[in-house]
Amino acid sequence: MRLRTAGVALVCALSPAFGEPQPSERQTVIVGPWNINTTYKGDKFDNCTMARSASGMDIAFVRNQDGLLLTLDSPKWKLERGKAYTVRLSAAGRSAEAKALAESKGVTIAFADRSFNERLRAANVLEVKAEGANPASAA
Repeated sequence: MRLRTAGVALVCALSPAFGEPQPSERQTVIVGPWNINTTYKGDKFDNCTMARSASGMDIAFVRNQDGLLLTLDSPKWKLERGKAYTVRLSAAGRSAEAKALAESKGVTIAFADRSFNERLRAANVLEVKAEGANPASAA
């Protein structure tokens, strides 16, 4: 699957520029097909979520204190809950292997490879290939 990632890191990194946060404030911005939400607890950043739907799939990037996650959900999927699927992430000429932790209709992928994450910031497309599956495309 191919996902357009332009602006993921930029929007989440620049979220304080949207204004001074209020206690438990959530700020929302729409950029193209992406809905971007930043959440603060008090005056401290909690998380940033960038989400959209494409090709019958819900896609979300989540940046929090622990790092960056990607969630992919599809009502068509039948996955074994708790199973870790091997995936290959490709962006900006760099690839990394990761584990996609499954729920019944979706997966969560943690971006743990620092050098890959640096490349992802400048990428326009993220490709996610799962074991035994053909990549799908989502712009």
